Amino acid sequence: MDYRKSLGLPAIPFSPSLTFVAQLHARDLEINRPHCGPGNMHSWSDRGPWSRSAWRSIGVGIYGSYAVVWFGREPDPLNPEK
Repeated sequence: MDYRKSLGLPAIPFSPSLTFVAQLHARDLEINRPHCGPGNMHSWSDRGPWSRSAWRSIGVGIYGSYAVVWFGREPDPLNPEK
């Protein structure tokens, strides 16, 4: 967030919920490899109960050789910094 601050931009609150989703996505990329073939790094496999959500916050996931970042439009209800 220091980079955003250096540009005079507001901080984006950390999101526990988006971090959870990002970690699931990184794990799905590593284990199920949905991006190999017709998919891409934004793809999910068909091996999970995925659904869409959006928050005005940021989440990070790292698993194996993958790291993903998710951004959302609504505040995360699980963020204790509200």
